[in-house]
Amino acid sequence: MNEKIAIGSEMYRKETDIKKVIGIVAENMLKTRPKKNVYYSTYKPIKGIGFENVLGFCMVDLNFLYPDADEGDFAYIDFEILTDSAEDIFINVTGNLCLYFNDELVFSFVNGVADRVTEFRSDSYNIPVKVSSEKRNFVRIKCIKHNGEFGCRYNISIRPYPGMWANDYIARCSTTPPIDGFFREEGVAVSRLYKRGEQNEKVVYEYPKSSESCHFDFYTLYAKGDAAYVYAKAKKEHTIKNSIGTISKIWINGKKACEGDIVKKDDDVLYLAENTNGKWYADIDEGLHYLPFLKSNRKHGVSAVCIGPFYGDKKHSPEHELNFDKIYTNEKGERIFWEFSDASQLRIHLDSVFFGQWFYALMVGFYGIRKAGQALEKEEYENLFNENMHYLAKYLDYVRFDASKNVMPPFMPRTIDIKELDNIGTMGMNFIDSYFDTNNKLLEPVIKELRDCMVNNVPCFSDGTFYRVKTMWADDLFMSCPFAARLGLFENDAKWYHFVRKQVEGFYKRLYNKDKNIFSHIFFVDENTESMVAWGRGNGWVMWTLTELLQIMEAGEDSDAILALYKNFVKGIVALQGENGMWRQVLDSTDYRSYYETSCTAMFMLGLTRGVKNKWIDKTYIDNIDKAWEGILKNSIDKDGNIYGVCMGSGCSMDKTYYYNIPTTINDDHGTGIVLTAASEYYMLKNNILK
Repeated sequence: MNEKIAIGSEMYRKETDIKKVIGIVAENMLKTRPKKNVYYSTYKPIKGIGFENVLGFCMVDLNFLYPDADEGDFAYIDFEILTDSAEDIFINVTGNLCLYFNDELVFSFVNGVADRVTEFRSDSYNIPVKVSSEKRNFVRIKCIKHNGEFGCRYNISIRPYPGMWANDYIARCSTTPPIDGFFREEGVAVSRLYKRGEQNEKVVYEYPKSSESCHFDFYTLYAKGDAAYVYAKAKKEHTIKNSIGTISKIWINGKKACEGDIVKKDDDVLYLAENTNGKWYADIDEGLHYLPFLKSNRKHGVSAVCIGPFYGDKKHSPEHELNFDKIYTNEKGERIFWEFSDASQLRIHLDSVFFGQWFYALMVGFYGIRKAGQALEKEEYENLFNENMHYLAKYLDYVRFDASKNVMPPFMPRTIDIKELDNIGTMGMNFIDSYFDTNNKLLEPVIKELRDCMVNNVPCFSDGTFYRVKTMWADDLFMSCPFAARLGLFENDAKWYHFVRKQVEGFYKRLYNKDKNIFSHIFFVDENTESMVAWGRGNGWVMWTLTELLQIMEAGEDSDAILALYKNFVKGIVALQGENGMWRQVLDSTDYRSYYETSCTAMFMLGLTRGVKNKWIDKTYIDNIDKAWEGILKNSIDKDGNIYGVCMGSGCSMDKTYYYNIPTTINDDHGTGIVLTAASEYYMLKNNILK
């Protein structure tokens, strides 16, 4: 955190040509945030262990697992932390426990007494540790039954966001059982129950355990139903046999087959097992079958997968469409997916902190990639933007199904709760842009769902202005209105332009400082007052929003009101530009702690650039734009295209000191995409208008 560009490594010293800088930043962004593809793995659920909410805590109920445990009895919860990079993290815990990291006791809370003072946030003790991708990160939680309570809550978070599971933004961490065969699967290991005072030479694990064969007992798996399907690929050539269970039909590469037919190596084989006369099972020979797409360290039980139960005519079954990305719905409306013979689940993973993740900052990053593609005429950048939006739409249903099983989705976890504008607006904006780029019909239902969530789920004041539960943020003008304005294009309905004007008026009424022509960051609903803190990026979101709306809306009453606000806002922002061309973390504070911040500088540069390009303001502001760009080249971009000085995601406060203390981090997606967007617009202004 708070990294600084090494002296002599500033981009300004290497390159000042706008087009070349855009290319260097974009290529570095794609190198440090590479595209990833989904893969499939095994996952063994353990009853009594599950997540209380998305990005929240995992609850381990040892009373459920060991109902006969006595006071003082204990058990171990063990896991390794997997990470792609070296990170400073928190292990956040609650419960009567001792916490060990790499065999060292780092914290204990036993019989109501903590062994040290720690920060207490998000209803947990936050224990700082350093993890690495190069060595083991072994965690042991010794849970001791006390006053009838037995178990714990835990999660893994990066330090700036204690209590929020770290797996989709900035850093990616996951937990895996330290057991042969299960290593790299998500989850934990639970030991057997130990009696009070018992000494243990070696921990014996009770959970998880897997099957030693591919025997599918469908009565055990489903306890109901008429039919189930089993899929595998042929490991080698062999002859089809029906005598491996209650198999009634077989398909080879989608074509019906009979007993005695030859299966060739790498053929797709689909078996239908029907419930017949009290028997319902299938035995798959592991020597003859395998799953080529599966990543698993298990030695047995993973050569085939099944799906069921199905009933009656089986119209929506794998015999009609064999698909490992799709959630099937059987004849009784039950949603089902593939699993293994021991009830382990086939699970789709995406180990990414950029591509294929649902987070507003990442959407800003992809917005910037698309803009860079337009400016540089690089079709591959625009294709990547559209491919990302297709990925989100394609796997949205799977991720929600996965989360319904009380687990942490391994990717796109924020799709589970889209009642907040953070999880709606930037996604909707990009989905509509991608829809117009590609005419991809897969995006339409997602756009409509986001529209309905925004209109029906987000709290509003009596005048219709959006807010959060107890606060209203300047940020949320961007998290709603650019999407809403695009809905006007998507639905060919000008009502959305009136809608966004009313939103702008509501934010103006509650947050705008008419004396300084800038916005406060927060309006506190219960106190009926604004924070009086002009956070840089909060104002940047507003500036960016106004220019988005003005670019989309036709001239008229709605756009005229927004244009008038934009012009006054520009005056306030320009008056606060620093001599180095940049703007401060708290705009109107000259306190040395109010550092010059990259993302808001790029946002204001973008807003001014669009203003000159579209003739909303005159060309005298080009000096401010040039100055901002020079400041970014000198202070925010190194010679390799890394972006520095971007404030991490913010909470809110009425105290300016809170904002001074928010750290910056290198290549934060709150900044990289914004810098690319501003630079791309600047390049097009210089080349297409000012020449």
